[in-house]
Amino acid sequence: NARHAASRMSKSMLAQGLLLGASVAVASDYGKRGQWLVGTLGGIGAGLLLASYSRDNEREADHLGMQYMTGLGGPVDHAKAFEYFEKAVHYGDGLSLHLMGEMYAKGLGVVRDLARALEIWRKAADLGVPQALTSLGQVDLISQSNEQKLASALDLLEQAAAMGDGNAFFTLGRFYLVR
Repeated sequence: NARHAASRMSKSMLAQGLLLGASVAVASDYGKRGQWLVGTLGGIGAGLLLASYSRDNEREADHLGMQYMTGLGGPVDHAKAFEYFEKAVHYGDGLSLHLMGEMYAKGLGVVRDLARALEIWRKAADLGVPQALTSLGQVDLISQSNEQKLASALDLLEQAAAMGDGNAFFTLGRFYLVR
């Protein structure tokens, strides 16, 4: 949103101003080599500063997406939730990717599409999101079309549980309780 854009612009302008000042000061004492060194190291530092902003932006987009998806802090708005999850995914947030899969699986703000949900969960699982492994395992567990599918489901759930996903522990416990 505008607040985030203004914040990023301010940080970027500040970093550029500091780099220019340092570059001019160093150039008078050390010449072009000093100027190059300040420019290179300063560019790396500015990149790190702005990367921190990107991570903050990712968290904010994820948080806003959750609010719109659940209705906390205002009315439920699935389209808005999806929009914010997409923004968070753009910044590398795997959990938001997983939640987009949930929205496809349940038809929340998008046309229900289990194949698309599975595709998204696989991408999120590749990013190391335990909830995505749990969702994939649950789908395989429900289908139980053969022993291989069942073994795959249990393997996915065990992986998610090893990563600390409480829902994976619950699903495994329930499976062994009613099996």
